[in-house]
Amino acid sequence: PRFADREVQRPFQAVADLERCDDLLATIECLGAFLETRLGAESTDLPELASLPACRRTPEEVEWSAVALTAIARRALGGEGTPLPLTVGEVEQALALLLDGRHAAPRYSAAFTAAAAQLGLSTATAFLAARLEDSAQAARGQTPPDPARLRALLFAAPEGSTPR
Repeated sequence: PRFADREVQRPFQAVADLERCDDLLATIECLGAFLETRLGAESTDLPELASLPACRRTPEEVEWSAVALTAIARRALGGEGTPLPLTVGEVEQALALLLDGRHAAPRYSAAFTAAAAQLGLSTATAFLAARLEDSAQAARGQTPPDPARLRALLFAAPEGSTPR
């Protein structure tokens, strides 16, 4: 068996490698259960994503993590936690709630942890938080947020775009 360590594949070398794989498998299982059980996406498309989100050309470009993070953002904003793509204004509000602005680099907040737990995503919290933090860092300083750079959340497609 090989272990993927960034862009290099190597043999497992330590118990920590096995633990990282175990964590990753648990995260994948959690995201799959969220999509299938909570959102009912077992055999049908999600109605919230009937139109492709902004900056996504194909359905394959809509990552599980972006669906989950968008649902977390909706929940933090007081909604049910559906993955309906967000407007730019909603993204700005959600980022203010989900990220703790007291640090030089974006870090997830208690509101993030609470929203993830309410949606049954506790097992995936660390992975999802890292994804949002990295994406927010890449888009830092952009006002309004750019959907091409802030890829962790799904933005509503501009008016007049065609459904898939």
